[in-house]
Amino acid sequence: MDQEKIVNELIGYIENDLAGIRRNGSVSADDDLLGSGLVDSMGVMKLVGHIESEYGINVSPEEIIIENFADATTIAKFVLGKQTSD
Repeated sequence: MDQEKIVNELIGYIENDLAGIRRNGSVSADDDLLGSGLVDSMGVMKLVGHIESEYGINVSPEEIIIENFADATTIAKFVLGKQTSD
């Protein structure tokens, strides 16, 4: 799977399952998910569970940092990196 497909899937998940009731309009690939309040701490945990099951990776607690979860593009790069290293 390529980065663009992952970004699009993540945006769909964020819009429909995490941020749907908090925001009108769409989420873009570079929206600050945490700083903007689109995704809260519980949302991060749901997002981690989603990417683990959707992309077949394991995310350790040490990897749940803003540098890996800032926006959809960053998350997609993280997922691709994990897939190639696992």
